Order: sequence, then structure tokens, then C-alpha cells
Amino acid sequence: MPPKLKETKDKSKRRGNNEGSIYQRKQDNRWVGSVTVGYKTDGKPVRKTVYGNSRQEVAKQITALTGEVFANGYTTVSARQERNFKLLFEEWFDTFKAPCIASNTEEKMRGMFRNHFWPAFGDLDVGHIELIRAQRFFNEKSKKGFSMEFIRVMKQT
Repeated sequence: MPPKLKETKDKSKRRGNNEGSIYQRKQDNRWVGSVTVGYKTDGKPVRKTVYGNSRQEVAKQITALTGEVFANGYTTVSARQERNFKLLFEEWFDTFKAPCIASNTEEKMRGMFRNHFWPAFGDLDVGHIELIRAQRFFNEKSKKGFSMEFIRVMKQT
């Protein structure tokens, strides 16, 4: 008599080759898939995410994405060029704001930035300016005796 084989529980099936990550979201039961399509210069992966109403739909979209990756190779995305606040302000102001305002207003706004914002934020990279730092800046201006109207104008600028 042959030995009895142990019964095993049916484990979840594996994904197919090059299928990426596919899972079903609990909040809305939509299917989500993601594939690595490239790498940033710092080595971190760039992932593309697709959504669908069925697993098969997402699998087809992922197959198309991986086909592009195999045909073209991984993309290399360079890190965003870090720019300090002062340079970004000058570029924005000259391009968007200055053509729309009167010369006296332009002069006042440049003075406000030169006297208040640049000492606090001028040399910082824009990506490193957080909301809490900006709020502390305005709180400090209030403690120094600047009117709430002036602080409101600074915020709106």
C-alpha cells in the first residue's frame, strides 16, 4: 500500500512573470498594479501605478508598461534642480507678477521680499521650506509689532 500524501492547504497563487504588484484595495475594491519603470539618479525606483475594475484589466495595463520598459529600457530621472527661494521668487515675479501690476506696487512688493522674506528664506531651497517654518515666520512678525493687515498682505503675496 502506497504511503498517504499529506493534504496541504491551497496557498494563494503566485503572480505571473513580469506582472509587478497587483492587489485589490479594501476601501473601494478596485484593483491596483505598480511596476518599476526607471530609477532616479540617487538610485530610488520610479514606479508607475495603474488602476482598474478587474485584475485582468490591471494585468493587461502592467503588461503594456513592462513591454515599454523591455523595449526602451529603464528611464533615468534626474533629481529636480534645487533652487533657492530668492532665485525662484525673482523668476516668478518677473514672469507672472510684474507684468500685471503697477510700478509702485512692484517696487513695494520687491521691498517687502527684500526686507522680510529673503533674510528668513532667501538662501533655503524651496523644497526645504515647510509650513511650520512659514507659520513661525509670521508669528515672529506679529510679536515684533507688525500689524495683522501687513501680515495678511505678506501671506497673500
